[in-house]
Amino acid sequence: MEPPETPKPSRVESPQHGNGNGQTSDAATNKQVQFLLNLGKRQGLSLPQLEHRIQEVLGKKIGVYDLTKREAGDIIDSLNPTPAGSSNSQGRNRISR
Repeated sequence: MEPPETPKPSRVESPQHGNGNGQTSDAATNKQVQFLLNLGKRQGLSLPQLEHRIQEVLGKKIGVYDLTKREAGDIIDSLNPTPAGSSNSQGRNRISR
């Protein structure tokens, strides 16, 4: 007699990120997470170091993959040496003159 199959657990979303319907509309996008990982890599940060930096900025321990869109944006702003869009447009203007 074979043992009965045990059902595989379904992915459970964190209540802080969900909207009550099992959807995580405010979870950080894949692009945000990838950008954060790339920023950390460019700055020579390992994943634990990056997550420590996230903890310093947000004041709570949270993993890269558990961030909300807003939190990811705050971390990107803190790690990015130049504000988004400002250096590109200014650099183009200086070159064309």
